[in-house]
Amino acid sequence: MREIFMERALWFGWSLCQYWPAEVILKHPKRKRGLYIKAPWYRHTDRKRWEAADGTFHLEVKVNPKNERGFRLMSIRDWPAVKVYPRRFTYTTRHGKMQTAKLTAYRERVREVFWGLRWLPFAGTDRDGLLIEFDEEMGSERGSWKGGVVGTSATMLPGETVREAIDRFLAEAQATHRWDR
Repeated sequence: MREIFMERALWFGWSLCQYWPAEVILKHPKRKRGLYIKAPWYRHTDRKRWEAADGTFHLEVKVNPKNERGFRLMSIRDWPAVKVYPRRFTYTTRHGKMQTAKLTAYRERVREVFWGLRWLPFAGTDRDGLLIEFDEEMGSERGSWKGGVVGTSATMLPGETVREAIDRFLAEAQATHRWDR
């Protein structure tokens, strides 16, 4: 769905900014922030859960505990309870150079719900995906000042295992030369 931006002047200095179809913002020059109003049909990412080593899904705040100073670790590879899917693969660039790297995948489950129904426990749908990191840069710009790709994400199809999703993702990346410019 394509977003459309519209802005209209209202009375007493207020202006109406509208990112159709998702949100409406009321702005005033004397206020620091505007008033944000989300449309009830706006799709909102409600919760993110990660697959633990035992195969269950835990909320991000439970998988990512606070350290001794009270801060949460930012990198998923530092989280102790997350299940890791390592894989070694070879990628051939558009120019014929072969690159070998280690792929590390983490499975995530995201609940998406309409903004107006986000308080209902049964509303919303779960979507599975993979967060993928590489141990080296990938692509034709590897080692240059532009740099290569060091991480990406992939969606999982319904009923697909993690291994099948990684195989499908790598086959599509090789066929389309995803990391080449």
